Amino acid sequence: MDNQEVPSGFDNEYNNGIDDNEEQLISTTSRVASPKRKRAFTKQDTLSVKGRRTSAVWNHFTFTTLALGGFEVHCKYCKTYKFIYDSIMGTSNAKRHYLKCPSYLEFMSKNPNGLAGTDFDQKTYLKLFAQSILGHGYPLRMAEHPRTRRLHDYLNPNVKTVCRNTMTKCCMSEYNDLKKQLFDTLGASSSRICLTSDLWQACTINAYLVLTAHYVDNNWKLRSKILNFQHFESSHTGNNIYEFVQALIREWGIEKKAFTITVDNATNMDVFAARLECDLNACSPLPLDGRYFHIRCCAHILNIIVQEGLRVIDGCIEKVREGVKYITFTEGRKIKFKQCVVATNSDFKLKLKKDVSTRWNSTFLMLERALLAKEALDMFAKRDGNYKFGLSDLEWQHIQSMSNFLEPFYLITKLFFCF
Repeated sequence: MDNQEVPSGFDNEYNNGIDDNEEQLISTTSRVASPKRKRAFTKQDTLSVKGRRTSAVWNHFTFTTLALGGFEVHCKYCKTYKFIYDSIMGTSNAKRHYLKCPSYLEFMSKNPNGLAGTDFDQKTYLKLFAQSILGHGYPLRMAEHPRTRRLHDYLNPNVKTVCRNTMTKCCMSEYNDLKKQLFDTLGASSSRICLTSDLWQACTINAYLVLTAHYVDNNWKLRSKILNFQHFESSHTGNNIYEFVQALIREWGIEKKAFTITVDNATNMDVFAARLECDLNACSPLPLDGRYFHIRCCAHILNIIVQEGLRVIDGCIEKVREGVKYITFTEGRKIKFKQCVVATNSDFKLKLKKDVSTRWNSTFLMLERALLAKEALDMFAKRDGNYKFGLSDLEWQHIQSMSNFLEPFYLITKLFFCF
């Protein structure tokens, strides 16, 4: 720069045209470029700072590039407030100014729809945000996501973003409100309530119990509401389940409105249902003396029947299951399997399906998918010497016969789920 020629007239224009405000501005700029800040503005800094100006706060300001680097920022409304934009600066001071700027407030009074309205309510915002998280199953830390905050700030600069702890409190408050509404609805309903309960152990080794209420509301519409979804710590004995569910029913105040309860067809559930029936019948006589109080889940009974029948071809099913696991384990094997599909001129364009051994309907879908890819699977067994799960023609016939046998059961199960 020292060896370059300065354009004619630059010095005079630059030195003679400086007023008091610009002198102060240059002084401020020199402080920004002082050794206390790690380095001065450069052209590259100017470009990078411009690229990072993404906050909605900056929509209320204008930027003027300075010859020495950086930006001079002016308020769009009052025109008098200005400062030098530094690459390490935040938005707090700028936001604090325009929200209290008289010219901005006057503009908003004349143009209520021009920008975010002045009728913004923080409590309503938190309530709607909590409903969104609860309704869609979003994580609570979503409240701290930078892009979520940027979106909300853009929609209304008056919003005060919150942390996940505050959002947890808002979600619990919304849950308590919804629980109270449902409690009042069940109390005002004139119909009897049918309950369903299920208990299972998750892959995390923790056990959970869910209690659901089914009833006809005053407008003759069938409603299903999950009352509780809770961690079940005790052993799965009938007496422990009875004490747990009885406490939940009394908490909801529906012990006098119970009609039936549907549970799995297991011995511990027989003990649980018998004790619960005796307790509720003593509180308020059950319809038909409780003759139909204990309902055994049809889908569970059907699952037991089919699982027993599947044992006939356990060996064939195990080969298909392990073969699918082997092929889908690596990308290389998936590619080799696709090559087998192309080589056999097969119309198979789907993916091999894995099953869950405790759910027979997923086993049926796995077998059905394997039958569609039969030719490709046979070729894969010939091309891959490590593949030990090839099926003989007789085994394929067994699988075809079992698939035909299970199809009606599968359709019946889907029909159960429709209700």
